[in-house]
Amino acid sequence: MRTFPFLSSVCVDTDQADIFFLIEDSGGISQLDFSDTQKFVISFLPFFHIGPRHVRIGLVKYSDSPSLEFDLTEKSDPDAVEKAVLGIRREGGGAYTGRALSFMNAHLERDTASRRVPRFLIVVTGGEATDEVKGPAEFLTCLPEPGSAVEFHAWRLLGRQGGQVSLEPGTSSPSGTLMRESCAFSAACQQEAVADIVFLVDGSWSIGTENFEQIRRFLSTLVSSFDVSPDHVRIGLVQYSSDSRTEFLLRTFQNKEDVLRSITKLPYKGGGTMTGKGLDFLLNQHFVEAAGSRASSSVPQIAVVITDGKSQDEVKTYAEKLQRRGIILYAIGIRDADTTQLKEIAESRHVYSVSDFSALQDISQSIVQTLCTTVGEAKRQLGQLSPGNTSGGGAPGGVWSTESWNWKRNPLK
Repeated sequence: MRTFPFLSSVCVDTDQADIFFLIEDSGGISQLDFSDTQKFVISFLPFFHIGPRHVRIGLVKYSDSPSLEFDLTEKSDPDAVEKAVLGIRREGGGAYTGRALSFMNAHLERDTASRRVPRFLIVVTGGEATDEVKGPAEFLTCLPEPGSAVEFHAWRLLGRQGGQVSLEPGTSSPSGTLMRESCAFSAACQQEAVADIVFLVDGSWSIGTENFEQIRRFLSTLVSSFDVSPDHVRIGLVQYSSDSRTEFLLRTFQNKEDVLRSITKLPYKGGGTMTGKGLDFLLNQHFVEAAGSRASSSVPQIAVVITDGKSQDEVKTYAEKLQRRGIILYAIGIRDADTTQLKEIAESRHVYSVSDFSALQDISQSIVQTLCTTVGEAKRQLGQLSPGNTSGGGAPGGVWSTESWNWKRNPLK
């Protein structure tokens, strides 16, 4: 039997781990090769004590888009895992590995939130990806919370030799100067970022149920990038269509797990596309102290607008009102979003456009890094303007404190 060097750390050091397999299902992989990939996955099973409280196994296959075959909580014994793996059907398509890696982040965050154990992602791919993979791979390996980073292992199909597929180890956890700098940036952002971020999400009929699920995943990826807590990053969410609806306020949740749980259950609203009204709703209902805003304590205020079409009302006036209040706007346009309106909402460096909903994950890490930079810049500027702030940096414990976090006052939600 083939030996896998990294398995020793799982088998010897701990009886607990979460392992996800990510296997390519593109048109470049033959049915025979795909069958051998299934056998390759099954060959891992004897190494582990598989069970809900021990080693949990999940699997995603991908081509043009990723597909969850079974998650970490579904299969409780080796026989069930083997049966599920053998039952996977090959469908073909492109090789969007980067998109699949971004998809994995949301699932790993959700499925492992209840316990901190070693986490492994084993990728089996046929070769070159259609999209960019470095950013999504770095993000998975850079998560700074204890027990949250993912040990990443890739295996590449080389072709058939002697009737069997040959695999060779590919890139494990990325290393080198660039990777270390990226990890340092990510860790600093997540540990030090202090901001109030409210998402304004288009829930109009043009989105559709399947695409709205892509928005949920995208939101989960972005939220997973921050330390959500009363002292650091607070998250709010509004869904809008013909009118606007508060999903949760900045003061509603105290931790990341609760925010992610709420996003997963986010109901699709439906209706028209009144983005201007949505912006006005943000200004008056969310970026206020009663909703959990810390603007009076010089905490950066950020609004992220996600839309797929042209607004049926005027947006520029409402965006300017937010900007005059010192609120930094981001605009993310999908598919048929009106570029002119996006630029009326946010300055050019904070405008993003993608051709379809599945491509949202491809830009997630770029947005996270820009958000982190924005938070740092805004914090420095607000720190310089804040009366009585002699530190100039506005770090936690300086101009803001948990005293501004009043859970029982003005219960709007």
